[in-house]
Amino acid sequence: MSSLKISRKDTGKDRVGCEHKKVQAGDLIVQNGGGGIFRGCWPHDPNAKIGLRVKNTATRGRIYQMSVEHHYRVESEFDNVRNWEIYALQTEEENPDGADAYAVDLQDSEGLLFANTYMYRVSRNVAPKIYGIVARRSHAIAFQNVKVFSQTRLAFDNALFEETSGVTVRPNFFTSFTVNRDMKPPTPAAIPAVFARGSTLAKLVTGFGNAAGLTADGAGTIYFTDAANRKILRWNAADRKAEVLAETPGPHPQVVGFVPPSHLLAIAMLANPAQRAVYHFDLSRPEAGLQVVTATQTFLFGIIEDGTQPN
Repeated sequence: MSSLKISRKDTGKDRVGCEHKKVQAGDLIVQNGGGGIFRGCWPHDPNAKIGLRVKNTATRGRIYQMSVEHHYRVESEFDNVRNWEIYALQTEEENPDGADAYAVDLQDSEGLLFANTYMYRVSRNVAPKIYGIVARRSHAIAFQNVKVFSQTRLAFDNALFEETSGVTVRPNFFTSFTVNRDMKPPTPAAIPAVFARGSTLAKLVTGFGNAAGLTADGAGTIYFTDAANRKILRWNAADRKAEVLAETPGPHPQVVGFVPPSHLLAIAMLANPAQRAVYHFDLSRPEAGLQVVTATQTFLFGIIEDGTQPN
């Protein structure tokens, strides 16, 4: 038997600025001893904070082929749950509905199996999400065959994070991993050998929505984008700060490249192909601002052609 409950109390905004009206606590709620078999369900109401919430139950439960999508805080939550098996769970995060959501949140649970789990973020997302699955104070949570995917680089940065130990599962594809309460904190990763001996990793600047598209000019000056905030920036090594060079008027700048002697090219896009553009910025004439590259500027064509569909 399952227990279903809907609440309409909360208001708020998510991290990407989408304002939500009154929202439901969850699409499908199984709690207080509920259990049973759930097959082929599709919780996908964007007005809900949580898609699937299973809470306070040790009654046996089985889920087969459930797709949980477009919820703005978490797609699937398991809180104080025992004896459940979840087969072929799919989660999907849209923009803005779900752009800031975890795929799975686990706490105070034990003896769960997730088999053939697929966590997907659509290509319209412009801000990253660090973790797909977050677990805390849980034991014997088995994951078998997990896939994390997006058509862009903005899939979840890490498949799984266990808060108590700090253990992180980085790969987007893996066959087996079990969360246990006795996991040890990981050893800090070594600096890759490509860097000079004795190099250290240090945070220089933060506060970006989506820093990416790194490139450098002939003198070694670094340029990059903050796609979510539509900015193109330069790292000022002398002053140790990031300087905004330009802002795109609509599309999000995804990739920048340097073209000698003084041009930056920026590939900017939204989901709609009609809202995509290539811009250039002349570093020798910053007062000219950001300019759209037109088809008549054939001296840049070869480079633009290679960059219109960035990986």
